[in-house]
Amino acid sequence: MFENNLKCLTTNDKLKRDLKSIPLEKALSDITYVKTPNEDTVFLKSDIAMDDIKNPVEYAKSLVTEKIKTFSTNDIIFVMGIGVGYILDELFYNTKAKIVVYEPDILYLRFIFAYRQLNMNNN
Repeated sequence: MFENNLKCLTTNDKLKRDLKSIPLEKALSDITYVKTPNEDTVFLKSDIAMDDIKNPVEYAKSLVTEKIKTFSTNDIIFVMGIGVGYILDELFYNTKAKIVVYEPDILYLRFIFAYRQLNMNNN
C-alpha cells in the first residue's frame, strides 16, 4: 500500500525520499483508532480525531457539492490536511480537478500512506 500511495507523488521526489526514510514504528507512536457507528475507521493522533467520528463517509459526500463535480482539469482544489482520506476519495471519484493536499505532519502522512489505500486515479 505504501509504495502504491507513493506513486501519486509524481513531482515531489524529495517528499518520497523523506517518507521512505521514516521508520513506520516512529509514525505509529501516537496513533490510535476508533470505529464509527457505521463501522468506518477514524484514526486519532494524540487523541485528536483526524476525521468526523460520527459518519465520515457521509460527511465527505456532503462536502463534494454539485459545483465541485463540474470542475475540469483546469481547476485546482486545495485540501488542508489528509485526514483519513474519505474526503479525498470523494473528490477523486467526483471531479476532474487537480487536487493538492497540504499535510503539515510528515509522520502522520507516513502512517496514512502505509495504512490507507488512497484512490488517486480519477483521470
